Amino acid sequence: MNLDIEVVPPCGQVITRKKKRENSIDLLDELRQTIIDMVLEKIPVELDTIYDRLMHSNQIKDEYEEKWTGCRTTIYYYMQYYGITYRPRITNYYTSIRDSEFNLSTRNVYIQRFRDFQDQNRQFVFIDESWVRETDINFKAWSDGKTKGLENTEKKKKGRAWVFLAAGGPGIQWVRESIKIWKADSTKGDYHGNCDSELYHKWVKEALLPNVPYNSVLIHDQASYHRKISDETKILRNGNKEEFVDYLVANKFKVLKERHDRPDQMITFTKEMYIADTKHYSKLRLKNMLEELKSKKNLEEEKVVNKLTKEYNEHMKRETGIDYCISFLELPVAHPELNPIELLWGQIKKYVRKHNLERNLEAVKDLAIEYTKIQDNRQMWDNTFNHSLKYYAYWEEHCTDHDLKEATSGIKENETAGSD
Repeated sequence: MNLDIEVVPPCGQVITRKKKRENSIDLLDELRQTIIDMVLEKIPVELDTIYDRLMHSNQIKDEYEEKWTGCRTTIYYYMQYYGITYRPRITNYYTSIRDSEFNLSTRNVYIQRFRDFQDQNRQFVFIDESWVRETDINFKAWSDGKTKGLENTEKKKKGRAWVFLAAGGPGIQWVRESIKIWKADSTKGDYHGNCDSELYHKWVKEALLPNVPYNSVLIHDQASYHRKISDETKILRNGNKEEFVDYLVANKFKVLKERHDRPDQMITFTKEMYIADTKHYSKLRLKNMLEELKSKKNLEEEKVVNKLTKEYNEHMKRETGIDYCISFLELPVAHPELNPIELLWGQIKKYVRKHNLERNLEAVKDLAIEYTKIQDNRQMWDNTFNHSLKYYAYWEEHCTDHDLKEATSGIKENETAGSD
């Protein structure tokens, strides 16, 4: 690369001479790849760190058969020339989570399974929580400039609130029997703080499962109280020796009878055997016995909601002879646009703000329930569902073949719809 340098002598005459730059390697592709690699490896992207990477870059050596010998200033001017500027860091927490490598894989798996269920004509039922406040009113009002219209004196006050937990889907609208409303505790923060796993699982068991159609797919987000693992899974993961023993005894685990004239004889493991020889049955040995039990009985770690669904399916099959085949599916983190019920919450809050003139807690509740009845029409639910499907298509379009292959590799070939 030749660089024109202008030299201005004392007399004022401009003399131009050409100076050949010693290093002429085009760094654009290498710079971009270096920055991407550093972001993925969680290394601070600074001029010094980029310089160190380029100094030890094997790609430059392979392509140009020479080592790059520039300096930090050279990198800076290259970056300025190619439009790579020093930008503020991403401040949006949800954007950073959404674009993480792990969440990309989770999203691809979710969309792939959603499409599979869609091909099977399964009924989708979306679940979500939200709340409305007594101070939810419109912050604007018509005025001639001389009056303040409906003055919002409580704009900065949060006020009391109602928490809503509900489910619904296209074709069935709101599952009316599942709508649960309770008064929020202001000391627990937002609605997530007002909902716990015990309340949620009781609601799933008593209000949701008995009122959804068979062959339904229940879709919820990854709130902590949605993802609580079962007690058996807790034991399999991080139990103590006593819990290991109780679990093995309850599952009638078979062990070889030691110091016996027939060493191949299998007997049922008991608590007395453990007490009689605690040194032999160390925690490591008990854990190995648990792993053997898991492989023999195909025991899998499961969440409470999956266990409740499995028990309900088995109960209904015994009672009616019909395989209900209800299953749960988790939304990827930071993707509310994939849940159409989020749009309906927005419509409810807009309706409440428009008609909330009394700023009364009970009136706010009545307004919210009133609008859920207005929403009970097929056209409104179909519109919101179709709107969400546009985002499904968008993320599918931005999923490469490699990402899809990696995502689907984690799905078992023999996985059935009812075992989710």
